[in-house]
Amino acid sequence: LDLFQAAALTTTLSSLLKLSATATLSSTSGPYSASNCVDGDLGEFGRNICHSNTESNPSLTLDLGSAKQIAYVAVYNRRDCCRDRLGRYTVSLRLGSSDAWTLCSEETAGRDAFEPLLSTCPQLAQYVRVQLPGDDRTLVLTEVEVYRATVVLVAVAKRSAALALAAALALTLTAAALA
Repeated sequence: LDLFQAAALTTTLSSLLKLSATATLSSTSGPYSASNCVDGDLGEFGRNICHSNTESNPSLTLDLGSAKQIAYVAVYNRRDCCRDRLGRYTVSLRLGSSDAWTLCSEETAGRDAFEPLLSTCPQLAQYVRVQLPGDDRTLVLTEVEVYRATVVLVAVAKRSAALALAAALALTLTAAALA
């Protein structure tokens, strides 16, 4: 296991920093716009979804506003029906709007996949794309969230170093007082 895979096994999404984004669908079916998939609302069965038309390689693209160090991408499948539509999908990243997409992960959701489906993506990027490769596919999701790891480990390391320094200073002062 690499460092990010090990962290994925022990870290919960609640301990990570969720990044805000705007979203665009390759096409939109009815009132089910891309913004529904980045609003943080996982409720309302079948009402708060983003939905593409049936097409070749439908996708949802998130714009983080500027380049960010990404750790994970969480995909939330539709909750009320049609969960088998997700199937095989990819998560890709790119730094600039004209840069080529870099494949982060290729996933296959089970027929009854629920949420969240987590992809490890330790890269710098401004754009994140979830895509269903192939013809006659329909992208229907409840939410897509992008996370970066918080600096908790750095804070713990700094605190440990400060405690070690304080202990060494106390030991030095005690030794000097006894001498």
